[in-house]
Formats: sequence, C-alpha cells, structure tokens
Amino acid sequence: MDKIEEIIEQLGSSKPGHDFLIWLHSPNGRFSTQSAWQCVRTCSPEVPWAKWVWHNAIPNKISVTMWKAMYECLAVDDRIHKLGIPIISRCDCCSAGGYEDLNHVLATGEIAEKVWQMCSMQLGMPNLAGRRWRDRVEYWHRRARNSSQTGQILE
Repeated sequence: MDKIEEIIEQLGSSKPGHDFLIWLHSPNGRFSTQSAWQCVRTCSPEVPWAKWVWHNAIPNKISVTMWKAMYECLAVDDRIHKLGIPIISRCDCCSAGGYEDLNHVLATGEIAEKVWQMCSMQLGMPNLAGRRWRDRVEYWHRRARNSSQTGQILE
C-alpha cells in the first residue's frame, strides 16, 4: 500500500499547476445540476405534437390539459368508470347530457363542436365535424406543417 501512495504522489508532483475536475457531460467541463439531470434522465422518443403543446404562447394550464388528453389522463366520467367506480355519466355542458368521455368533451360535445367550428373558421382549417379529437389535432398538425401561413401561426 505504501508503494501505491508513493507512485501517486510522484505522478502528482511531476506536473506544475493545480489539479481540477472536469465534468464530461457539459461542453465547458463544469458541473451543473442541469447537466447532471440530462445525464441521468430517461428521454422518451420525440413526438411531433410536443412543440405545439408546450409552445411559449400557450398558457401552462392549457399545455398540461392537452398533454393529459394525449395520454388519456383527463378525469372524465368514462375514465372513472373504467377504473371500476360505478358512476352515471352525464355531460354538464350539453343540453342533451351525453356520455362524458374524452371525445365528447374535446370534439363531439355541443361546446367542443362550437369551439372547433370557430377555430376552423379563424385558422382556415377544415372542421372535420364528428371526428375524434385526436384525429382532428393530428390532421391540423400535418396540414399546418405544410401550410406556411397556418404553420407560422401555430408554431
């Protein structure tokens, strides 16, 4: 053990200057919590709609709601029913009181249809009435990428 310490001491004393640590996971060699996070986190594959959902112009609560919708995590009656909780579903936003599932709340319910119709007219996009909400969002995303004017507005 003494020989090892002697070798280490000789190696360290043969070079002028001070030793310092270099963090290999950042370009400048300095440690930061951000570079440590990037090192240990697990990245999911990038999804095409993420830049739209997490856009700076969109309020955070809207982005969070949209993210939850994309991953089917919104607390609608249908989701609660699927968890095994007995519930009678009735949408409070509709005069007919339809069954409250994700598509009804975000696409086919009375209020949702009106919102889609108004947005369609304002953005010059097809309304796609009666289609599922995910189909509408994906169609609009594909169309806006190809249309420079609408793409600039939404991106």
